[in-house]
Formats: sequence, C-alpha cells, structure tokens
Amino acid sequence: MTSGALLYSTVFRSRLGTLNLSLEASDKSFAARERIRRSLENKLRARKKISIRDAAWQPLLTYLVDKGFVRRSGKGKYKYRYEKDAVGVVRLLDAKDTPILEGDFAIADVWLSDERIRSTIGAPTVENVGEVLDFAIQTEIISASKGNWTSSGTLAAELRRVGGETENPFLIGPEIAVYVRTLFRLDGWTLKAIISRFADMPDPFNREDMIEKFGEIVVEVGGIVTKVVKNKSTVKEYAALTELVGRNIKKRAGKTEEETVNLGVLEHRVSPRLEWLTDLRALAKTRRNAFEYTMGEQAACFRAAMEKLGETEESRDEAALAFLVASDWSSRELANFCEADPFTAILKAYALVRPSIGPARIEDVAYMAGILIRNPSKNVAALSEYIVEIAKEREEVSVSGDRFTRSPKLVHIKEKLWKQ
Repeated sequence: MTSGALLYSTVFRSRLGTLNLSLEASDKSFAARERIRRSLENKLRARKKISIRDAAWQPLLTYLVDKGFVRRSGKGKYKYRYEKDAVGVVRLLDAKDTPILEGDFAIADVWLSDERIRSTIGAPTVENVGEVLDFAIQTEIISASKGNWTSSGTLAAELRRVGGETENPFLIGPEIAVYVRTLFRLDGWTLKAIISRFADMPDPFNREDMIEKFGEIVVEVGGIVTKVVKNKSTVKEYAALTELVGRNIKKRAGKTEEETVNLGVLEHRVSPRLEWLTDLRALAKTRRNAFEYTMGEQAACFRAAMEKLGETEESRDEAALAFLVASDWSSRELANFCEADPFTAILKAYALVRPSIGPARIEDVAYMAGILIRNPSKNVAALSEYIVEIAKEREEVSVSGDRFTRSPKLVHIKEKLWKQ
C-alpha cells in the first residue's frame, strides 16, 4: 500500500507543472536517468524572443521584477535596468538608458510569467533540474528503475495531449485527474491535517504560521502511519522525521529577536504542500512570489472531499474523485471529458488507462470512469463492482486477480468493444 505521508520534500518540488516538464523529457521507452536529466537541462536552456508588441511582454516584465531577475541597478539575472511608472507599467532599459523593446528570455521565465499561473515559487532552473526529475520519480510519474512513464505518467501525458495544452507545462489541464489522485495517495494524510488547521489561521496566513503547526501535524499523521503502514522501515523513517521536525521547531522557539533562523527542514517540508494546494485552487495568493496565503475558491470542496479520506488507499481515491467532481476542475479543465452513460464511461476510461500490454487495474478504470460520469453516487467502489458485473454479462470483458489475490483486481476489454 502506498503511504499517505511523504517523508521528504523541498521547495524546488512545489510546482505540479514540473511533472509535465518531466513527461516531456521522457516517454514510454526505457531511459537512463542521466539522459532524462540532460533533456530537462536542454529544455530549460531554451530561450524565447519576446517583444513589446507581444501580449506576453508586460506580464513577463512584471514577473522578472517580482522575482528580482531585473533590478534597478542592472545587476540581476538579466543585465537590464527597469523603471516602473505610477500605474505599475514596467520599462526595461540598457546601460545607456535606451529602452529595450525586444529580448531573448529563459523559457521557464516566459512560462511562469503567464498570469493564469497562480504561484511562481519553486521555478525550475538548470541548477535544480535534479529536483524536477526526482519529484517526478517520487510521485511515481516516471519509473525509478526504468526511467520511462509509469501507468500514471502515461495517462497524464495522454490526457494532456487530448486536452490540447502542451506549450506551457505550468498550465495544468485535464492531467489534473492524475495529479490529484497521486497527491492524495502519497500525501493525503498530511494534506488533510494541514487543511484542518486553516480555520485557526489568520487570513491571510503565511508559511511561518503553518510551520508553527507542523510539529503537531507530523505527530498526528505519525499516529496513522504507525497504525496502518506495514513497512517497518517506513514507520521508523517517519518517526525519525517527527523527531527532526520537533527538534527544529524547538530551536525556532528558543531564538532571540536578534537571531535569524535557518528554516531548512521546516521550510522544505511545509512550502511544497502549501504550493500544491495553491495549484489545486484550495489556496490563493495576492502576490505570486510570496509565501502568503488565503482561502482559494476550491477550499470548501477540498475540505469536504477530505472527509472521505481515511486510512486506506481506496479512501484516498474516493476523496480525490470527490474533489474533482465537486470542484470547478470538472467544468473547466475536464469539461471535454464527460460521459453520462456508465457503460460507455467504462469503455472510454479503459481506452485511456489501459497499458500497452496486458489488462488494466479495475481501480484505475473505475477512477477515470468516475471522472467522466461526475455523479457523486458513482464512486470508485460502485464502479469497480459495476465492472465485475459487466464481465459476467459480456464475453468481451474479463476480470482476474493479480499476483497477490484471486479476487477481481484486473480487467481486460477486447479492442473491438472499446474502440467502437
């Protein structure tokens, strides 16, 4: 069973869009990690020419100023100076104060300057590209052993391709269906504990406020890990994390006003989770490059979905499905993925999630079918049972156990049926 609490995270794993970037740097074939890393580096070294005539010009300049990539002194990442007028319009100037009307900019800066992207924390660079790849492996989008897309990665790539938005990896499209499920499976217990503290937070609250709560959060989640997780090594590692977090919180509490504290462990454990919630619209920001948060438009949906999340992996799937069905993700990014008829939804879901060889997991088909149907009564459990019933009635559909059990876990649907 996948643990519902990640042991490790860093601020460089904050953007879900980096998962799309890793998918673009890999594919279904086996690949050495170094090859994927080089591909990511090449992507991030790319430049794009933007001019004052482009709609992207002013958002890009605003982004560069906010990130400190251009400075009034001309000593930032880009060797331009900037001026800002009374209404906030930015102008770029060269060393001779000549206005810059066109320039070549790092592609990642162009991507993240898009105003539809809610946060610019954790921007990928050539220097931190290893974190980008490790995040994709950690979230089981890319295989750790083979370097190819996992079943989740394959589905995410297919949803993104069908959804049509492939130019900017940080604009999340229908692949959100995969990423929400992944986050809930891998870190659902921690995310639930975090969002349960929102009612006690000031509005807006900042990262420091959540850090103060993080010690009690890891203790709470540790109780679930100790009770539920069978892997003794994981339980021991989580106990070590609890001790580490507690020690760092005590160190913070003991500092004097004159001392500065190196957040380190706490910053890297808290920041990504707040940023994932920002990507999911459960949190919002007034400043995209600040660690300050308020409730997002989907906070209530997220909180309600978390009520379904318990100690089992199945409950995490149910919670993920409930969030996507109730939130505006279903009417926006997933708007073109809709099918009211359960049988047709099963066939469409199977076509999306089936592996190249062999059967698909029933739970994967049921989850995707639930996304298509968007009926709260058609949850993963109900749709899994429905698949088993279909197999009893249709010779084109067969179910079987996996290597651990004889009870139905896998489904195979003949091509002539799902390709109709």
